Amino acid sequence: MAAIEAWKDQVSLRAPPSFTWKPPTIITTIIMGIARRENGVLKLVHPGGFVEVHRKPMAVAEIMAKNPRHYVTRPEVFKNPRLVVRPDAQLNTGDVFYIVPNHTLYRLQASQY
Repeated sequence: MAAIEAWKDQVSLRAPPSFTWKPPTIITTIIMGIARRENGVLKLVHPGGFVEVHRKPMAVAEIMAKNPRHYVTRPEVFKNPRLVVRPDAQLNTGDVFYIVPNHTLYRLQASQY
């Protein structure tokens, strides 16, 4: 125990006085598992909650090529599983889309019938 007390005296757990906190440069806003819309930013929410942020419009085909066996959907897909975005569509900034595994979408569609 004496060694631990001696170690605590030697180690300072505070940040140095010159340290200033800076916000992250990437915008990732998730509140209660739902990404919010922001002007000028296209957000793609991956399974697990990771939010990919883009400042330019993107083609759905490009996103689907990077994420095989996934669909690009609107956030309301869990209420209406037919809200899948067509592969030839263009995603504009200011919107939020989900990247959903195909097996999840198939299960959602099956539960509707």
